[in-house]
Amino acid sequence: MFSLFGTRKAAAEEVKAAQDAELARLRSLEELHTILGERAGVGLWDAILFDKDAMHPNSIWTWSAEFRRLLGFTSVDEFPNLVTSWSDRLHPEDAPPTFAAFAASLEPSSKGYDVTYRLKMRDGSYRWFRATGGAAHSNGRVRCCGSLVEIHAQKMAEVTQANTAAEQTKMVTSLASGIDRFADGD
Repeated sequence: MFSLFGTRKAAAEEVKAAQDAELARLRSLEELHTILGERAGVGLWDAILFDKDAMHPNSIWTWSAEFRRLLGFTSVDEFPNLVTSWSDRLHPEDAPPTFAAFAASLEPSSKGYDVTYRLKMRDGSYRWFRATGGAAHSNGRVRCCGSLVEIHAQKMAEVTQANTAAEQTKMVTSLASGIDRFADGD
């Protein structure tokens, strides 16, 4: 009888140790999720689509604290977990190609999307972002997730570089024209 009790006790201790290890693993994952969501400089989002429809009111959207911070918001009250919190802030010129890329990423054969677009900040200004993401399909359910990184400084540098190149081309063309006129005796 004593050995049976000892065996049961040992088995219970093994189960408890396994449960404790799993709980520690889950806490570590939760801590990692918190760090990534709040301190990595990358806005994360997750969506479980109702009837494969991103815009359906029963689709469940979640924006990370860092996603909100990138746009100038500090709380769920200011930037609710709704698709329209994001979609209504897309620049009108960027919305159609962004929606098309997202829709294409929902296809089971898709490798995801990688797009750049402008979003309206809390202060009303627009800034450039790069968004990547994709979808997973399981038992008729579609779950999407993605990331958002601010690239505004990079985009502004590209615009400045393009403007400088255009100005230099204009100056060279004008100079060449002046030289031609001088050579022709004008």
